[in-house]
Amino acid sequence: MSIRLNMWKKFSDKVSDHIENYTVKQYGDYPDQLAKYSIEDILLQINRYLNRVTTNSRGEKESIRDCYKMAHYVSELWYRLVEKNKDKTTKPKSIICPKCGHIIEVEDNNGK
Repeated sequence: MSIRLNMWKKFSDKVSDHIENYTVKQYGDYPDQLAKYSIEDILLQINRYLNRVTTNSRGEKESIRDCYKMAHYVSELWYRLVEKNKDKTTKPKSIICPKCGHIIEVEDNNGK
């Protein structure tokens, strides 16, 4: 495994922990208030936390936590963009369950 991928996995684990043990406990699971945000709202939130990190006015620990929050918003942005640009004429090979986040494989029209 590359060093970069290892770094990503460590960060990803921290983001996952933040989502499960802070965000979901605080705001509930999907569908939550984030599910109601527009793409523009999500971009505003990302910028809000980005600006807060760069000022470092709340301390280093909060700046690190803000990175997790931005990553969560970026993942929602990514998901929305993928869904928005999905080719409507083809059936997806897999979908993400909105309740549990697991990837569900979908059979094609030939039963595969």
